[in-house]
This record gives sequence, C-alpha cells and structure tokens, in this order.
Amino acid sequence: MLRSLLVLVICVVCASTERQRKKKANPEPSLARGWGENLEWAKSYEEGLAKMVKSGKPLMVIHHKEDCQFSQALKKVFAAEKSIQKMAEEHFVMLNTVEETWDPNMTPDWQLRSQNPLC
Repeated sequence: MLRSLLVLVICVVCASTERQRKKKANPEPSLARGWGENLEWAKSYEEGLAKMVKSGKPLMVIHHKEDCQFSQALKKVFAAEKSIQKMAEEHFVMLNTVEETWDPNMTPDWQLRSQNPLC
C-alpha cells in the first residue's frame, strides 16, 4: 500500500514538472509582437471594437508584416519612443495584426491608394 502511494506521488510530481517544462518551452506569443510590451493589446478586431465602445477611446489598428523593412523600422521607433507609448496607452485601444483581411473596415491605407503594396 505504501509503495502504491509512493508511486502515485512520484507520477503526479513528474506530470506536474513536465507540464511546467512544456509551458516554459512554448510560451504564448505576445500580442505586442514587439510594438510595446507594456501596452494592453486587443486579441482581435472584435475585441478591439468592444473595448473601444466600453472605453470611449478610438481603436488604433497597426497592420504590419514581419518581413517588411518599413514595418520593422516603424516598430523600432514606436516601441522605443516613450511619448508614443504613453499616448497609445492613454488615448487608444490598441490592436496590431499581421493577418490578411478582407474586411473593408480593416483595409490597410496603402490598399485604398493603390493596388501596389510597399512590402
């Protein structure tokens, strides 16, 4: 009986340790994606709209591509500039997305001007 209890305790400890190891090895990606870790980011357009209505703040949507040199340059400045981070935190509901969308409300500005993207 004592051996069975000991084996059970060891199995529970091992399973718990394995879960913690996997959690550390595969952390959830940050919603900030490098644009400002201290900002509260909406998970989706729908969540952003709901937060916008509740807070009365406008929704700022940042469309970017990970492999775009212009997006990367803007990200560095946006994340490093304290005044930009403060303004974003105090005056906007923030959402950044790397996903393509067909929603006309989420169309990047460059698509409104031409069919040739910069990136």
